[in-house]
Amino acid sequence: KAYDIVENIWNSHKNYLGTQSQELKHFDITHYMANLFCPGEFYYYVIDSPTLTFDLVSKTSKDLLGIAPDEMSLQKLIDLLHPDDVIFMMKCEDIVAHFLKNNIPPEKMTKYKITYCLREKTINRGYRLFLLQTITIKTTTEGALLKVFGSHTDISHITNENNYRL
Repeated sequence: KAYDIVENIWNSHKNYLGTQSQELKHFDITHYMANLFCPGEFYYYVIDSPTLTFDLVSKTSKDLLGIAPDEMSLQKLIDLLHPDDVIFMMKCEDIVAHFLKNNIPPEKMTKYKITYCLREKTINRGYRLFLLQTITIKTTTEGALLKVFGSHTDISHITNENNYRL
């Protein structure tokens, strides 16, 4: 019954639904997935932990930060942090490293997502509040980090106040 009502709603709007299906060609789901799960503008990356370099950086890093993907480095990323948030970031990273190494078995490290907020300097709009989320993708058998996926989402349109929580 609910389906019929929803279908009638969709059909009541002229030319809202197409009349003939078409095959998706060259569909990149990565962009759509990232856009769906990020409530604002975002960029993402994969860090190679042994070298502390980026294997991958999204093209949106250029639009948001003014740094082209092939020019991104951890040094440049950290240099964009608001000076008042640098100590907080250091404390978070220390707590995360201690927690993961001392409380989580290596085989479960990829099941944990780390989140906290930081202000980052953007190319056009000054400092903005970003939600930082990271997930370990790959570890050694002993639990040393090998690959980490990170996403930074501008949430300034939701709040401008950092709660300073990990």
